[in-house]
Amino acid sequence: MHDSRKSHLIVAKRIVRRSTSSYVFKFNDVAISWCTKKQPVTALSSCEAEYTTELQLADGFTKAFKLDKFE
Repeated sequence: MHDSRKSHLIVAKRIVRRSTSSYVFKFNDVAISWCTKKQPVTALSSCEAEYTTELQLADGFTKAFKLDKFE
């Protein structure tokens, strides 16, 4: 970048600004399963980032357990 300006840096920051989401399942204080991954979307606000993280966490919980456990 020869003539980088503040506007270029702001755009670049927005492109790479992704959160990571993770979870750990424990049984008797022993980790039995865990996952961490970078969010596939770039959030434009912290509220949107938190909402996206909660959706991914809920998705992880529902995939980790069989449905008959919740009935």
